Amino acid sequence: MPYEMSMKQLVNTVSLVELDPSGETTATVRQATTGDMIAIGNTFGEQTQIFDDGDETIKIKKKWNPDELKRYRCWRCLIGCNIVNKETGEPWFTFSEGTNGSQPGVQAIFFKAWDSAVPAVTEALHNAVLTVNPQWNYAAQGE
Repeated sequence: MPYEMSMKQLVNTVSLVELDPSGETTATVRQATTGDMIAIGNTFGEQTQIFDDGDETIKIKKKWNPDELKRYRCWRCLIGCNIVNKETGEPWFTFSEGTNGSQPGVQAIFFKAWDSAVPAVTEALHNAVLTVNPQWNYAAQGE
C-alpha cells in the first residue's frame, strides 16, 4: 500500500504553564510544512563570502537573529492563542480562517502584537511551537 498523506497538518493545543500554572492559557500550533521550512530558511539564508587574495582572508556575512527566527516560526505555525490584552479584554493575537482551518494572521499585525509582548510570553509561545515541531528543537536533539 502506498504512503497516504493528508492535506491537514497535525494540530495540537499546548497549555502555556510557564505563564499560567492552571493550564487555562493555551496556544494552538500546527505542524510546519516544507513550504514553511523553505520560507523561514530563505528569510535567514543570506550569506556572502568575500575572498581577498591580498591577505588571504575570508569574510562571511550572515543574517541571523535568533529572536527574529522565533517570531517567524510562531507566525508560520501559531494558529490560535487565548492570551488577551489586560486593558481591553481583546485577543492579543488574531488569526485567519483558511481552507484547512485556522491559519496565521496578517504578518504585519502578528509582528506588531509579537513585538509588544513581554519576552516571557514569546518564549512560552515559541516553546509551544517547538513541542509540535521537534525538528526545530536543536537543544533537545543534542546539537
